[in-house]
Amino acid sequence: DVIGPFEYIPENNTITNNSLVHIAPSFINTAVGNGSSWGVASGIYYPGDIFDIVVGDSIYFSANNGGNNQELFAYNTLNASMWLVAEINPSLTQGSLLTTSMGSSPMVLHVGDTLYFNANDGVKGSEIWAHDTSNHSTWRVTDINSGSGSSNPGLRMMKSIGTTLYFDAYEGSEGTELWAHDTSNGSTWRVTAINGGLADSAVGLYMAYVVGDVLYFSANDGITGHEVWAHNTSNLSTWRVADIFNGASSSNPGTNQLFVGDTIFFDANDGVTGRELWAHDTSNHTTWKVIDLNSGSSNPGQHLFTSVGTTVYFSADDGITGNELWAYDTSNLSTWQVIDINGASSSNPGNYMHHIVRDIVYFSANDGNSGIELWAYDTSNLSTWQVIDINGASSSNP
Repeated sequence: DVIGPFEYIPENNTITNNSLVHIAPSFINTAVGNGSSWGVASGIYYPGDIFDIVVGDSIYFSANNGGNNQELFAYNTLNASMWLVAEINPSLTQGSLLTTSMGSSPMVLHVGDTLYFNANDGVKGSEIWAHDTSNHSTWRVTDINSGSGSSNPGLRMMKSIGTTLYFDAYEGSEGTELWAHDTSNGSTWRVTAINGGLADSAVGLYMAYVVGDVLYFSANDGITGHEVWAHNTSNLSTWRVADIFNGASSSNPGTNQLFVGDTIFFDANDGVTGRELWAHDTSNHTTWKVIDLNSGSSNPGQHLFTSVGTTVYFSADDGITGNELWAYDTSNLSTWQVIDINGASSSNPGNYMHHIVRDIVYFSANDGNSGIELWAYDTSNLSTWQVIDINGASSSNP
């Protein structure tokens, strides 16, 4: 028999692979379509390998049309038409949409009717390009690193606030810094030079988060290392939020990050207690370590980092029970281990998947007996259970 693909339906606790297998009474009707699938187009390869984004009824995605030529394509889901949006770089050996050292092209944003992305036309290097989905025009927005050099915009971060894009870029005379482009008037400027000279401030390398009109990001000023910084887009002020690892060393904040209420939760290393859970209240500008779970590093949020109501749920290793599911209630500041799923080792909750459906956290975990399978935690009644053992004693890696 063919196994999978599986779909879990949380409302009635069923697993389906075209036929339903009930593990709890059914009390809803589920529409599953007609089960048909088809090849959208031939002659293209690796669709979405670099990026993909939905705009209205169309999917815009990178694809290889032969000869390792990565360009921007589109597919209209209403009339089933597909087309090459633009051949920005006609080279048959390169293409315009280049993968980066980080494994993909991290810059693609949708503002209004326009897509913004980084591309290389083979003449001006890797710069910001735009495609208007309403009139189908495509253009290079600006040449930040003038000439054939690349500014590599959005290599580490790309955010939008209102009509303005904020991203990291290199303009040739100074290192990679924070830049901005106003889509309403077409202006582009360097926001600030955090690490003056040719040195790289590496803005957004670990953290990039928008709260209201303020952009929070990690950066290195060359003095205090990689720490949390902020830029207020309304008054144009820029400041270091906190020097968590005191001195020239880096706390490398925000490898994992989450926003609850007015507070950004993130992991950071203060050089004393290791990598633990930290918080910054954006309303009163206070920063603190939430808890020290491990005498070494607990690596909070490494696999799972989410919230339900006022409670933060995260994976962490306390040094005793391994990497398990933990919780922090922001209303009363209490922290507790939700459950030790794998008593002998780490269950690594959320390593493959985690989602919130109503009040329930669904996540992958390994109990040490049935392998890595789908688990659930009901935040309303505090119960935890294995949803299904798809692959017996082995792992289904859901």
